[in-house]
Order: sequence, then C-alpha cells, then structure tokens
Amino acid sequence: MFKGNIMKFDVKKLYVGANYLGVVYTILVTIGVAIINLWHTCPAVYGSEECTIVYFWAVLILSEVTANLILFQYYRNRNQISYWTVKSSTLLIEESEKLSKFGVPIEHIPISESTDGEYYRVNPGGVAGALPYHDPRLYPSVRNTNTTKFCYDCNIITPRRCHHCCLCNMCVLRKDHHCFLTGGCVGLANQRYFIVFLFWASFGAFYGCWYNFWYLNEFVNPWYPFGWMTYIGPVALFRWALGYSSLFNMFLAVLFSISFASGFGALAFFIAQMFYTLYGYTMHDYHVGRLRDHLESDGENMSERLALVFGRRWYLNFFVPQFWVPNQMTPGIARNIFLSISKDL
Repeated sequence: MFKGNIMKFDVKKLYVGANYLGVVYTILVTIGVAIINLWHTCPAVYGSEECTIVYFWAVLILSEVTANLILFQYYRNRNQISYWTVKSSTLLIEESEKLSKFGVPIEHIPISESTDGEYYRVNPGGVAGALPYHDPRLYPSVRNTNTTKFCYDCNIITPRRCHHCCLCNMCVLRKDHHCFLTGGCVGLANQRYFIVFLFWASFGAFYGCWYNFWYLNEFVNPWYPFGWMTYIGPVALFRWALGYSSLFNMFLAVLFSISFASGFGALAFFIAQMFYTLYGYTMHDYHVGRLRDHLESDGENMSERLALVFGRRWYLNFFVPQFWVPNQMTPGIARNIFLSISKDL
C-alpha cells in the first residue's frame, strides 16, 4: 500500500511538471518565432524596409494568442459545476414535462455547493437553493443514477457529463480534455478561447515558418531537391555536431521544425474542436458518451451549438474575444447537459 501511494504521488507530480512545461513551451515558441522573424530572418531575406507588414501581423497574432490564453486561464475556474448548476437552473422549468416523461425523480437533479458549504438541489420550480441537501454520502441510493454521480474528491453530486480533473482540482462541466500546452481543462466556460487560441497559434506558426524557410533556403541550403532535409531538427543537430553547420543556423532549423510541427498540431486540434462543436459534442462525449451512454448531441442545429460554445455572433470571437457575451443555453441543451438523458433510457 505504501509503495502504491508513492507511485500515485510521483505520477501526479509528473503530470503537474508536464503541465508547467507545456505552458512554458507554448510561451517560448510563440515569443521565439516572433523575435527571430522580426529582427533577423525577414530583414536578412527581404530587407528591413519590406518588413513593416511583418510587424503588423506579429502584433496581431501575439495579441490574439496572448489574450485568448489569458482568458482561457481566467475562465477555467468557471468550469466547475456549482457555477453552472445555479446559473442555468431556471432553464429546467420548461423541461419539467419532458422529465416526467422519462421518469426521472426530482432528487436526481444535480446539486451544487453554496459558499457556506451546504448542498442544494434545483427544486421542481427550477429555483436553485430552495431545498437544502445534506451530505450525499448518507444517501447511497441517489449517489449514482442514470443522470448523476458522486465525486468523492469534490464531495458533491455532479451530472454524468461532469468529469473530475486532479490537476485542476475540480469537476469540469462538459469536459473536453485537459490541455497541457495551455495548462488547464477545456470545458464549457473556456472552450471558445481554446478554439480561437488554436486558430491563431496555427496561423502564427505557419506564418513564422514562411520566413524561416526562405532564410534557410538562402543562407543554409537550397531546398530543392534534397536541401530541405537539412531543415529537419534532428538532421540539423547532427550536422552541427559534425561541424557542417553553425550553432545559430542549427537553432533556426530546430525552431523551423518545432514551428512546422506545432502549426500542424494546432490546426489539427482546431479542426477537431470545430467538428465536435458543430456536431454538439465534446471530444470525450463524441468518442465515449455517444457510444457507451447513447448520449444525444447538444442543440437542435448548428446555430444553437455554436452559440452554446461561443455565444451570439460566434465568428466575432476570432477577431476580438467576446468575453462579455455569455454562452447561450436553450432549455433542451440544459436538460441534456445537466440530466444527460438519452432517448434510449
């Protein structure tokens, strides 16, 4: 038992370390690519007078990436179930008739914890906080149901679609996944900032690769037919170790490889996130809940699904973070998120 606890502790420390390293990697690569292209590769290839537009794009990309990363961190604390259960409880009023059709007892509706430590359940009228609820561990019959489960770490009953994260130390509503490169869980409250961050990160990485590529082509090796192989990070390290390349050129080749890989990685995640959003699922719900629990998608159409994640006028988030625009949740979406009732139950 003692060895098992040590192993569990070491694994958690490893995850925490990876979390911090991921954030540091994101910051260093973003700043590094911007600095190299602004003050070296662009002036060397095109001349300083031709690089004015590069300054404009660098400021825009860095502003978008930084703003959405900060907002992602700020709003990740609002992913916890207590914020959303109380905030959206009135939407369940319109769903009361639908609940009775599925035969769901009112005591199975998710509860939330107030600031004074008491537990409250949404009452039949839809007003949170009207009915006090004592320690759920004393009521094993309602601890785990078709619609709820009990989290021993947070000591609360949560909806089935709420998942605990040991790194964030809370239950995340509509959890997509924990992202080590941004240092937090992607949930309902901050998914919009994660998606926009991915968009601008991929654009910035490829934009930086463009100038880095033409510098390497002109000052290291012409890319055609086989010179591009020297731009690959491990090959550049090997050539530097053998004395065929300078330390700085090796650094640029490694940075080019990192930017290229990061650009494709961010683009792939962006496409995946938009795919899941348009279909009304998270990554976990689409690959697990949809098949195992017959989970229905959120929203009746793409407009409702986009508004759930981004708020109204979703496309404006890609220009200016619309943090003042709340997530739009219809009564049907609220029922699906908080009660997780599939049509097969």
